[in-house]
Amino acid sequence: GTPILIGDSPGGEDREHTPPDAPGRAAGLAALGNDRRIKYGMAYWKPNATVAAVIERDGRLLMIEEHTSEGLRLNQPAGHLDPGESLQQAAVREALEETGWHVEPTALLGLYMARYVSVKDGVDVTYLRHAFVCRPLSHDAARPLDTGIVRAFWMTPDEILAERARHRSPTVERTVLDWLSGRRVPLDLIWTHPDAVGPRPAA
Repeated sequence: GTPILIGDSPGGEDREHTPPDAPGRAAGLAALGNDRRIKYGMAYWKPNATVAAVIERDGRLLMIEEHTSEGLRLNQPAGHLDPGESLQQAAVREALEETGWHVEPTALLGLYMARYVSVKDGVDVTYLRHAFVCRPLSHDAARPLDTGIVRAFWMTPDEILAERARHRSPTVERTVLDWLSGRRVPLDLIWTHPDAVGPRPAA
């Protein structure tokens, strides 16, 4: 069945969201309680699958600035995997929707797991991010960006790391560091069965 989230993530359902670590998280988890966490229409727990596009041009990485409940935050183009698409297709789509850039994934950078907890909103969500190194192909400057996106712009890795306090999640920094390390994993590590992509069967 489909998981039912009790309370909305402050970042909205269409984009990845995990704010930077904050003091008191452990205490908040204890206070949240099982009855106010996430209720599922299934007997097992699972994380939310998300993707991120790491796009480089002339030594700079394409970033977005977006509105969140914590103020303006920086992130790589990123969001949730939608039904009927592969992870690579999701990364391409999110890059286009959030930046106006058409891109091509060339390598898998890494998988990153992080947790977002809000005692106030009764939310406890874990995200599993699949980050892809992507090549920029062309830019559609006339394309409207997703709601909440203020701008898409190029930053050097040092500039991104210097803005750590404004990162949307801890995975932003780790993704940049892994990119700088030269990590590149062949895309054929990921196998997608044909039944996983394409139209959903009628109910």
